[in-house]
Amino acid sequence: EQNMLHAAYYAIKGVQSGVYTAYYYLGELYFQGAYLPSNMAFAKYCFEQVIKEVDSVFDLSEYNEKEEFLTILKRKRKKQ
Repeated sequence: EQNMLHAAYYAIKGVQSGVYTAYYYLGELYFQGAYLPSNMAFAKYCFEQVIKEVDSVFDLSEYNEKEEFLTILKRKRKKQ
């Protein structure tokens, strides 16, 4: 549990510093709701920030589930 709290702390610090990959980890923590209160709207926002950084033209409006976000991210990584 202590490690997850440290992870949350550093993810928040990363987001504040503009490290876009930190958005993924923070979104995951909020999505799971195990160590931070579950907040699907904020989790979606975090995942959107990652996707925006990966592809600023990508239209996220048609996607509303985490698994779809992750599938898209994996596809984008393979193309790079």
